[in-house]
Amino acid sequence: MFAAILVIAELDARDALVIGGIAISILVALAMFFVVLNYGALWFQAYMSSADVNIMSLVGMGFRQVKPKLIVGAKIMGAQAGLDIERGSGMSTARLEAHFLAGGDVVPAVGAVINRVQDQALMLRVDAQVGFGEECVGNGQAGLLVA
Repeated sequence: MFAAILVIAELDARDALVIGGIAISILVALAMFFVVLNYGALWFQAYMSSADVNIMSLVGMGFRQVKPKLIVGAKIMGAQAGLDIERGSGMSTARLEAHFLAGGDVVPAVGAVINRVQDQALMLRVDAQVGFGEECVGNGQAGLLVA
């Protein structure tokens, strides 16, 4: 133990900086390894689903006591349903986290948004078909309305 201290004391400033740089590099690599170990699979799942989740936001969720698996699952649901999941205008990860931290149930809320959007799309299709049917009736072609 004392021999190691004496060796370090005999080093000049340049050697000490090199050893310090190597030690810091090892610590950073070790930290990155543990981040990938903890959040890598979840980030890869989100990446393959085009859910736009950053690995640093997953680390932040861990610090904020937010369940990353829940947020990523909700984000994947929204992405696969065709919702706008852009960071600026849509259902962003930060908005889902805020909803979770406010005590809301994220997955049922996203499910309700998906149902609402699908209902609106269905109503638009029905309105378009009704309008098409009125045009056909007006032209004497009442038998052409097909759902």
